[in-house]
Amino acid sequence: MSFMTPQQVLHFVADWAARALCQRRHRGAVTEDLEWVLLEACFDLLEFLVEEASAKEDWIRKRCQALSALIRLSSIPGCKKLLDIQEKVCQLGVISSPCDSNALYLLGNAQLAQYDEKPSSEEAQPSLHNAKLSFQASIHLENMPIKGSPPAELTSQNWWQKWKTSQDLKGQKRTPQVHTGKEVASAAISTKETSKGKEQVTSTSSRSRPTGRRGGGTTSGASSHTTVIPGASNTRAIISGGGNSKIVKPGATRTKAETTGVSHSKTLLPAGNNAKSRPTVAARGRPGAVLFTAAVTTSMEQAANHSGSVTPVEQSAPTDDSHDRPELPAGQASGHALVNSSSFRHRLGLARTLSRTKETLADAADLYREVIKMAPESLDAYTELAELLVKTDPLGAVDVYCQYPQKPSQEQSFDDAFIPGEIIHLLMRSEKYDDPRLPGHMISYGKVMGVGSLEKYITILEAKFKTNILKTVYAGIHNKSEDDEELRDFFRFKCWM
Repeated sequence: MSFMTPQQVLHFVADWAARALCQRRHRGAVTEDLEWVLLEACFDLLEFLVEEASAKEDWIRKRCQALSALIRLSSIPGCKKLLDIQEKVCQLGVISSPCDSNALYLLGNAQLAQYDEKPSSEEAQPSLHNAKLSFQASIHLENMPIKGSPPAELTSQNWWQKWKTSQDLKGQKRTPQVHTGKEVASAAISTKETSKGKEQVTSTSSRSRPTGRRGGGTTSGASSHTTVIPGASNTRAIISGGGNSKIVKPGATRTKAETTGVSHSKTLLPAGNNAKSRPTVAARGRPGAVLFTAAVTTSMEQAANHSGSVTPVEQSAPTDDSHDRPELPAGQASGHALVNSSSFRHRLGLARTLSRTKETLADAADLYREVIKMAPESLDAYTELAELLVKTDPLGAVDVYCQYPQKPSQEQSFDDAFIPGEIIHLLMRSEKYDDPRLPGHMISYGKVMGVGSLEKYITILEAKFKTNILKTVYAGIHNKSEDDEELRDFFRFKCWM
């Protein structure tokens, strides 16, 4: 009776949780529980994948990116457990590809989220420092190969050093692998001192098997004997079987009986030695051989075709082990290494990290401006840079907002009205009523949000007797001229004329 493996169970759980989430129309406690089940199942599967000896780096990296996106888009409220899972997932992605700038960027986001969770805790400052290093590493690795040695910004982080230490300890405690099955085993060696000259005789014999099989070197009741004649480099072995003997150079040729390991041989000492012969057994899958020469094997087909004869040894052709090699990414398979792309997000993450401390606000502002040059459509760069400047330089924040490429008023949505609203708010707070940028943004904001949203600012401008600005704004919102009869009647009613 066979049972499912833990990986199979987790695959089923993740599949069912995903199907259940797709069928949920309303978000609530049940949806949150299903998302937790899905996240934990995917996280456990990722850990199993990392522990596999044949784990592929590209596969792990893609799994980490997908799981990070799933965590980021989930409806689960932010908590310590969720942040820990997100950071662990990003760490696994970096471990699998330490030179991947995108993986380091995701890790920096996770570390920055740990800091924002509790900025006053003891773990906050190390998390902020690690986030800074991760973003710097992602920037330095741009336009560089995705494979290579880990950058210095990564190796200096505490969590990486702890992981590296644990891996070194595992490598030291790892026991050597035992050769089994078809692997080569060391042959038995017997050394004897002869009465004449006290020379060493080393012999090995084949494993005993039933006679009469295909490839056997002896007939029924017969056995082959291998006699080693000690001497200098021209030492030879006399192989006899069934009354026939042949002289073979050690390590150069082999008989069929030796190749298949069927015969049972004994080591014979030279004449004049009274020591008894000692049978030795060779490892399965390898025949006996004279051990002071290089072991050279021949194919089974050659031994079968030339039974009982001596054949010269041919150099074996290299075997095709392509099926045992790990698959390479598409870029490496074609001879081109994958290269990290340059992205404004890496600089945006570093700017956010630097903006958390007062000492690095100027550096953060420079990075935000660099992001704006690289990606003019990035709304976050404008808003976050303006937030840095609003306390010390409100008009500088207005200049930043005015750089954002606005859509035509007919295509703007409620989200697009955010920047005009901020510009109006800053100019009115700074009492820059005559600023030429004020009427245009009031018109843009009023077309999207309605005239009622400007009521507070209209009251302030009326009190300051800025009636010309008010007439321009009303005419622009209604797409009419200031000389329109209906508007003139309205202006008379409001006493603006």
